[in-house]
Amino acid sequence: MNRRYIKALIIQALGPISLLASTITISRWLGPSEQGEFLSVKSWVDVLVAVTCFGLPQSIVISINRYKSSAKIIYVYSIRYILLALPILIFATALWGQGRSFLDSTLLSIAAACVSIVGIWRGILLTQDDGTRFHLITALSSLSLAGAIGVGLLVHASIAEQVVRMYFFAGIITIFLGYLLCPWSKVNEAFGATPSISKLITNGVDAFIQALSTTAQVFICVTWMRQHTGVEAIGFFSVA
Repeated sequence: MNRRYIKALIIQALGPISLLASTITISRWLGPSEQGEFLSVKSWVDVLVAVTCFGLPQSIVISINRYKSSAKIIYVYSIRYILLALPILIFATALWGQGRSFLDSTLLSIAAACVSIVGIWRGILLTQDDGTRFHLITALSSLSLAGAIGVGLLVHASIAEQVVRMYFFAGIITIFLGYLLCPWSKVNEAFGATPSISKLITNGVDAFIQALSTTAQVFICVTWMRQHTGVEAIGFFSVA
């Protein structure tokens, strides 16, 4: 197998492997209740990210490669889009609640927004540089979350009490490193046509439906278990 593909496989595998390691570590060190609380929050954030991304990473690749749209303009659009989406994310998370404060809802929504915009930048980056930078940005959000959890475990933080802040710091790390991997300078001289908003929306619908169906299944299952069997059962379920 080509060394380039082996390298890509290894780097992109780091994300799910790190999250799996975090899941096992939480379960072994802190027990199923803490793991259940983590999965409960994670399932909600995953839904937020799926909805916010709305298949845009895929439609952006199509827009730039097929319709010769400007990566520079799309990059600007992505920032405006996330800023407009953030209040909606905060409102939705406040409704979801689970007894958390408005501050926690805001921090969790910021984390989801950070992960979402980096996911969108990932689509842009694929059209500019499909090498190591792209593979790293693919695994970035999972690695950042695993890192934040690892630091929390090292200082003996309670997942149930601090999971929102862990997610927040993971989101900040994600957007900071995501910008380093896909900076403005990458697209600043990328010329092209003004992208069609309608095509950006419609070309990613299939990817959006797939992502939403996958995340929504877990969220619905976790929510039902939380209401009927408790957080501890969620923890057992996640490592079964």
